[in-house]
Amino acid sequence: EAFQEGRSARVAPTHSGRLAPCAFDAVAAHADSVVSAGMGWNGVSVPLKQLGNRRIVTDSVNASGARACRLFAQFGGLELVQVGGDESGRFQHTPEPTAANLSGEGGLCDVVVGSKAAVGFAQDPDADRLAIVDEMGRYIGEEYTLVLAAWSLMLKRAAFSAELAAEGEVEDEEFEGPPTICVNLSTSRMIDDLAAEFGAEVVRTAVGEANVVEAMKRLTAEGREVVMGGEGNGGVIWPWICYVRDSLSGMALVLSLMAQTGKTVSELVAEIDALASGGKGGGYAIVKRKVDIPSKDAAAPAVEVVAKAYADQRIDRQDGVRVDWDDAPHGGGAAWLHVRASNTEPIMRLIAEAGSAAQAEAILDAAAGGIGG
Repeated sequence: EAFQEGRSARVAPTHSGRLAPCAFDAVAAHADSVVSAGMGWNGVSVPLKQLGNRRIVTDSVNASGARACRLFAQFGGLELVQVGGDESGRFQHTPEPTAANLSGEGGLCDVVVGSKAAVGFAQDPDADRLAIVDEMGRYIGEEYTLVLAAWSLMLKRAAFSAELAAEGEVEDEEFEGPPTICVNLSTSRMIDDLAAEFGAEVVRTAVGEANVVEAMKRLTAEGREVVMGGEGNGGVIWPWICYVRDSLSGMALVLSLMAQTGKTVSELVAEIDALASGGKGGGYAIVKRKVDIPSKDAAAPAVEVVAKAYADQRIDRQDGVRVDWDDAPHGGGAAWLHVRASNTEPIMRLIAEAGSAAQAEAILDAAAGGIGG
């Protein structure tokens, strides 16, 4: 009461709370639920034991994901090689899961090759994001994480439908519209290419995990089948498990995809790249820049300049401005540009994705020139 009224108050020791031990192991329960869910879809079994190579390498940067990875491997019948798995909180390298930080002698890329593992998984310190290294030690990165996870779920969904059809049963038509994947405006259009292959729809939101989750819950309440959500920074949100980004969910779904298809990570990535630009192939390149601004409000005029300059294209104004092209300048093909103010720093973020890094750079040059950045 005193707190609600804005007053401070003292509590006698006899009225203070108590700490009690809890027998429930939340980390173990979560790891178990993720592994179990990753192996099935409404009865469609995808045991991880079907993997030709069950050896994986994880890099938890000695942080919160280390024990969860050990339990995940144990429950999934996987052989685990850990890098940065002592839970000390002392990062053995700069913790951001980038190619530079995961390379070099003793790094995740090196250990994957040296241990002849099927895949390498890199977590950030709070284990909500996941980057991937393929079986050849090549850094795949975070943008592919979401696409591979969504592919895994869509394949399971298709298999479930096929089983029902084979048994002469009809799926319950409990959902309105196509299956849906929710992502933010700065996420790669690889997810759009994949969704098109399965007749799914991509719904985009403002940047931020909370915005993606809000859209997922709202659409679910409206009767839509929201298969998953996430962000291109490696954050997979699997509503069957929880409404937060979760690296273990991403690991389970990527491994399940490998088990379902019998393909390596490099082969799966090659297939995703082949879908780019409506099947023209070649993949995409994302380029990101920052422009210093005195305050978040100072970004508004620049956003208006970009929106006006590309008014004849598809424009999304949920968060700054995103421009989408079917036939982009400086090289053609599908591309997009997103210009927005950061929510955490006094900067503007400019992101472009196109068929090549050179084309994405040219798009950013044009946008930066227009706003004087």
